[in-house]
Amino acid sequence: MQLLNRFHKTITGLILFGVIELALAYGAASWAIDSGNLLLYVATIVLVFGGLRNFAKLMSNVIHGKRQTN
Repeated sequence: MQLLNRFHKTITGLILFGVIELALAYGAASWAIDSGNLLLYVATIVLVFGGLRNFAKLMSNVIHGKRQTN
């Protein structure tokens, strides 16, 4: 688990986790629209914010020249 946590703090990890979360959000949104399930809409919102948070951290690291987050 520590290895995954360390990887998530790297630039590559932030990109990978952000893309995965946004892809899952797209799938959840499609499923929510198709089924009308409110819980899937909530999951979509959570996944979108998680993906955007990863990309915001990535941009912050790129701007400040960091290779790894704290």
